[in-house]
Amino acid sequence: MQAFFVDTVPYTRLRRVIEERLGHELLGRSETAKIELSKQATSVIDLAHIEAGLHVTAVRGELIALLADLLGRLVTVATSTVRSAGLTPATISTPYFTGGSSGMTTSREAFRGAFPDSRVVVGDLFESVVSGLGIEARRRFG
Repeated sequence: MQAFFVDTVPYTRLRRVIEERLGHELLGRSETAKIELSKQATSVIDLAHIEAGLHVTAVRGELIALLADLLGRLVTVATSTVRSAGLTPATISTPYFTGGSSGMTTSREAFRGAFPDSRVVVGDLFESVVSGLGIEARRRFG
């Protein structure tokens, strides 16, 4: 009978993240890496707060490969929405990107391919979503 061996290191790390409530910290570090990968080929994510000396190198090309299917589906939904409105991609003058993954060059390039005659505009990635929520809250609640 073969012995069953489980590498406990990943589980120990995960337990620490859960017990010390480090999920938001990890999310923030991954967001920082995502932003850095829009400007450079790699980003080192320091995880020493989980385990001394632990770090991960994120690679832009790997992120792009991981997102390819999702971006394809987003573009499909966007073009389908445009067509459902009785328009064509050629009639869209300005796709406006704001917040989250829209800061990634790869996202904008995927939409440029679907809307080649458009001028892509990127809003303030940090404030425009919050501003829009504020405007909507004022509209609804006065």
